[in-house]
Amino acid sequence: MDINGILEELQETENTLKCGTCHKRCSKPIRIKQKEAHSCPKCKLFYEEREVDYNNIARETGNIFIKTKKKNTFICCNKTYHINFVDELFSKTNTKGETPLHIACKKRNCETVVQLVKNGADINIKDYAGWAPLHEAVQSGSIDIVEILLQHGALIDIAGPDYETPLHKAASLENEQLVKLFIKHGANKEMIDYFGRKAIDCTHNERIKSLLVEDSCCVNRVELFCKKSISAFLYYTEESYKDKLNSSKLVKIIKEFDPKKVTHLIIRRTHKLSLKILIAMLEGCFIVPQEWIDDFLNGTFFIPIPDYIFIHNKQLNDGIRQALLNSLLKQPKLFDGMFFYIYGHRSTLEMYGAKFSKQAITSIIRAGGGKVLHRAPTPSVCEGVTNFPYHANNTELMKCCHYIIFEENNPPTLQYQMLRKLNIRHQNGLWTVSLTLKWMTEITK
Repeated sequence: MDINGILEELQETENTLKCGTCHKRCSKPIRIKQKEAHSCPKCKLFYEEREVDYNNIARETGNIFIKTKKKNTFICCNKTYHINFVDELFSKTNTKGETPLHIACKKRNCETVVQLVKNGADINIKDYAGWAPLHEAVQSGSIDIVEILLQHGALIDIAGPDYETPLHKAASLENEQLVKLFIKHGANKEMIDYFGRKAIDCTHNERIKSLLVEDSCCVNRVELFCKKSISAFLYYTEESYKDKLNSSKLVKIIKEFDPKKVTHLIIRRTHKLSLKILIAMLEGCFIVPQEWIDDFLNGTFFIPIPDYIFIHNKQLNDGIRQALLNSLLKQPKLFDGMFFYIYGHRSTLEMYGAKFSKQAITSIIRAGGGKVLHRAPTPSVCEGVTNFPYHANNTELMKCCHYIIFEENNPPTLQYQMLRKLNIRHQNGLWTVSLTLKWMTEITK
């Protein structure tokens, strides 16, 4: 927490306790259920009413520290997100990708969970199987630990394997108390898993089903987590910025672009569309302009994503914003749950001045979590198979998982477009690039 920010807020609070006329300081700024009038002892003018009971004192004084967090806060879709920058100490994993917080949740060790959360552990980090600490707490049946994680802003609808949310898991375990707790904290009851099931479809308990048709509260604040240290690939960055990064102990320069190792792709705002930028978006890398380096070296790690200009190309800029939010919210990759067969593509395709070969399209699909097939899917294989890719939900592609990607200049005579009958569809090669830029946001039902 920035000490200067705290001092500024305390000074602002100090100023509100002074008389507006003579500036005499109030000797009793908060009254505990007192009824008598409260005025300045010197000029006798009344101070503002401050009727506060015992239960409200902590809330009133806590506002001082809440305000200082606004520097790392942004609002998106009527939710407030606060980004925490953490050290890697509490993110170290075992062979299963589990952090100490995962293990403490599995063992129902409430004291350890409290200590880890207090020390700034990432409460949303997933293990290699895709489970978050909140999933583990639900599986262990610990209501206290679930409550602690939710009170500290854990992602309540975080998707696990097959997009199973903690509410799905609580319902399938027939845990009525946990279901009530999730509804109280605003869990989304309409979320579906990969098989199209809502939480209400995962239980036979009639009491739980009745709970899942009730209204739930809204989630007002969510905590997100980023590491302070970065592994940066400098993409045509000016030499002056390279020298600045080399002087920082928090930065590791990656010389060869490897999206599995790179956390930040440093670009120029004048950059055009390229394969590296698309892959970085799909892999969840932070794509930041070189001008951000000055802020980073001065200790300002935060990026106000909804308002930030990453690149001058508007469509690409919007896509980068969506990709960063997707990564921070620990959501599945864009093409997760989808299968692609690439047909033809002897020549390269061009879009916004960038050229894409068959190998490039394959790289884009795999970076987005899609599966590349070696044999074209057939109607007989796909018939009767209905799955729901995460990012296709509420779009025209909602129930479609299989795609045949053809060369734009050489379309096949027969094309599958029967989404309602067959789980298969033809699309041209540039569709995968366009889908990445739009992040499916412009595909409507």
